[in-house]
Amino acid sequence: MDVTFSPALRVYAEMWEIAGRRRAADAQFSQALTHIRSGTPDAMAKAFDLFKRSGAHNFTEAQFAAGWCCEHGCGTKRNYPQAIRWYKRAENNVTSDVMSAFDPVGEAENARLRLYFECESYAAAVDALLDAQEREDSFMADYEAAVGGDAIGMLHLGHRYFYGRDVACDRAEGIRWYHRAAEAGSDAAMSRLAQIYEADKHYKEAARWYRRYAAERIRWRNQRLNW
Repeated sequence: MDVTFSPALRVYAEMWEIAGRRRAADAQFSQALTHIRSGTPDAMAKAFDLFKRSGAHNFTEAQFAAGWCCEHGCGTKRNYPQAIRWYKRAENNVTSDVMSAFDPVGEAENARLRLYFECESYAAAVDALLDAQEREDSFMADYEAAVGGDAIGMLHLGHRYFYGRDVACDRAEGIRWYHRAAEAGSDAAMSRLAQIYEADKHYKEAARWYRRYAAERIRWRNQRLNW
């Protein structure tokens, strides 16, 4: 089998290395990284097989890596629908990772919630802050926020154009704003683009956006759990 080594592999190398160093890292995933580092002709084929085995045991980074291999044709034939399936599994597994691990952010949130109900002055301050931050629900408010560079405003404007909410339905314009929101860092926009392109059977583009969405979710998990 001819194996193509892509420089793009390095883009996610750091994320995979972090996963490989975790105490709970799956042994098969770690072994796959060892094959990649070896640089032998059959390294990627062996790594892909190990990514699949590790992913079958719900190791998130292995699922992501298997998707990457399918998307780029490394160690296996390029297969965008299969890549999408692996990226979806990785993204879905992020929630399981958070639910099953000690969550320092979640503990802090629970402490603040208890304080909210126990301390009247704290509750009043929180309510005042939330009222001040409440977004106006209108086309112009979203438009002004979007042109001002706000990713949430771009996302909301994309929804309005795509579904025709308070503006004439313009699917292409909606997708354009989803793209701008995604490039501004909105993971929700990344997910939306992935779903749209998959529904339209543009699987190459769908795989690209599912990859970016899954990567963002994994980074969020790592930050939340201090991994």
